[in-house]
Amino acid sequence: MERQREAGVRVGLLPLGVVGAQLHVNLTLWDGSSCWEARMTAHGEIDRLTRVFDLCASAATLRD
Repeated sequence: MERQREAGVRVGLLPLGVVGAQLHVNLTLWDGSSCWEARMTAHGEIDRLTRVFDLCASAATLRD
């Protein structure tokens, strides 16, 4: 979290119990117009997006 703050990211922490369990999500909101939610495995891994990214990266032709 400190690394994020040092990079200029606005970080907020909520006290335990402020929101219900259904709202316990890992999300990022930027520019007030775009949002991304990380869907994680039971081990805390961002599973689906990591698999999709790895598949795309391995198939992509990168150009400089």
